[in-house]
Amino acid sequence: MSELAVEPELPLEKWRAEAGRAHEAGHTWFGWLTAFDAGEGDLVVLAQVADPSVPGSLRARTLVTRVRPGERLESLTSIYPGAAWCERETAELFGLAVEGFEDPSGLGLRRLLLPPDVEGHPLRKDFTLPSGGPTSERPPEPTSEPSHVQTPTQGGAP
Repeated sequence: MSELAVEPELPLEKWRAEAGRAHEAGHTWFGWLTAFDAGEGDLVVLAQVADPSVPGSLRARTLVTRVRPGERLESLTSIYPGAAWCERETAELFGLAVEGFEDPSGLGLRRLLLPPDVEGHPLRKDFTLPSGGPTSERPPEPTSEPSHVQTPTQGGAP
């Protein structure tokens, strides 16, 4: 049996407290944290936590909040140490400002994936590609659909 719940969007100031309540209620496994660019500089942040206490079943919650320009997301690392990698990745790729980040290294929030010479946040809609255009203006991906379909001839090799 599985029970998956996507929560309504939480006010930013309730993000960490709600994650703490989820942990106290048995959602002790941290799955992931990510974001998407909602436009106007807003990031919608999502985190999934689960209750692993019943073998063969899954009770999971997906917490959702919005971070507007100039706002900071409270880190979940003191509740879920496994959030460190995801928070670093999301900060780097989306420019998410995170407050209260902790990890065992003591080095704080730092780059994880990108080389030091990359400027900006590649998963933001306003990120300028090396080719010169913002990511939101990328041409459509070519399709892999063939222009015609060949069928094997009867009795012969395809």
